[in-house]
Amino acid sequence: MYVQPQGDTAALSPTLNAVDAEGYKDIPGARFTFPTVGAYTLAISGSPKQDGDFTPFELDFDVTVAAGQSAPTEQAEQPVPAADGAEAGGTEVS
Repeated sequence: MYVQPQGDTAALSPTLNAVDAEGYKDIPGARFTFPTVGAYTLAISGSPKQDGDFTPFELDFDVTVAAGQSAPTEQAEQPVPAADGAEAGGTEVS
């Protein structure tokens, strides 16, 4: 990850780990936190462990990080309005 305008030194270079995401198991992934609000370039590159398995690649994505609130880690129970407009108690929506 590079801070824009892109310099020669990456701001972060997270290590890839095996993760489970969107129905896939043990795919390469990384978690990181952008250090500050601003514009970044995410540079992702890959090369095969054994020559010929696939062609080496590099992908670049421009990302703008804006100020905001952290996403909740657990969704709080919300009251569900009844058909007549009153709140129905004890109903959980997933």
